[in-house]
Amino acid sequence: MPGTTLLYSQPTPQPCFLYNIAAKQGLVTNDIHAAPYLLLPFAYETLVYNQPSTKHEEKAAKEAYEQMQQLAAHYEQLSITHQKKLIVFFYHDSEEELPFSNAIIFRTSWRRSKQRPNVFGMPAFVDSLPQNPQPTILPYQQQPTVSFRGQSAPLTVPITMRLKFAINRLLRKAGINRHQLKLWYLPNYLYRRAAIQSLLQLDNAIQFDVAITQHHGAYAHPLKNDYLQAMAQHAYILCVGGFGNYSYRFYEAIREARIPLFVDSDCLLPCTDVINWREHLVWIDTAQIPQTGAILLQFHRQCSPAQFETRQQQLRQLYNQYLTPEAFAQYVLGMLQNNMTNK
Repeated sequence: MPGTTLLYSQPTPQPCFLYNIAAKQGLVTNDIHAAPYLLLPFAYETLVYNQPSTKHEEKAAKEAYEQMQQLAAHYEQLSITHQKKLIVFFYHDSEEELPFSNAIIFRTSWRRSKQRPNVFGMPAFVDSLPQNPQPTILPYQQQPTVSFRGQSAPLTVPITMRLKFAINRLLRKAGINRHQLKLWYLPNYLYRRAAIQSLLQLDNAIQFDVAITQHHGAYAHPLKNDYLQAMAQHAYILCVGGFGNYSYRFYEAIREARIPLFVDSDCLLPCTDVINWREHLVWIDTAQIPQTGAILLQFHRQCSPAQFETRQQQLRQLYNQYLTPEAFAQYVLGMLQNNMTNK
């Protein structure tokens, strides 16, 4: 693909990851007639993070924000006028609708039940912790070892809160999303709590190392060393969404060749056309959360020592092949090229 013009875009002060990588490969042009796709040159979350929060924001900051809004609207209009898809990346907790009518959107936080043919999952790029170039592959033990560091609803939740949570789940199943009861805790934090309780109930069969913190981000100082050690010492990492409907910890675990004990809160995972995620994870549907511990035990006991080590190696291979910024960029570029070939 090098040398084949694929994307129309223009440089900006904060270019998105794909712009940088594609430009180095000679795939970006400033001639809109020469490219089959348009690329929004900045990641859309930049608009969210830079949104002025008060009337007293500096004039320059407000002007920069307005310029980005105008640029996004300009690319939207170009995509409509030239009938070419606009490529947009949104790396954020929000599940808000984006103001693009002719776009292919890659985003971290979304729900499969809301899935549309133009929306795809993207990985969280885990650069906040140092990467281990050769993560240790843990040997098989009779008892599975699990770690969780992070925020959660308290392990004892009032009955009124549990009733609200059950009612909201029934409303979602019925397709009623506008009249959800307000919860003191995020739904994903309640999922975390239920999974933690299930694992603690089997503490005679599962080595579960759990620390519920009040910090936003379990790796926040001064917890980073503890977080890294826990991930290094345990084969399974409990991964549940947080503020957004995706788990940053999920990608950290895969990077470190650890097996995610993944609670699926209707998440949209990346690269589903080439990765069958259920084959690589311990997958827990939300209805199964009370059985998290039992499901883990069954999975672990069905693994041979060789299969257990191979699974860890395969997860690191998946990370290197698809989930780094460079690897995911190649995946996206290949996907766009294939779409052109199949037209």
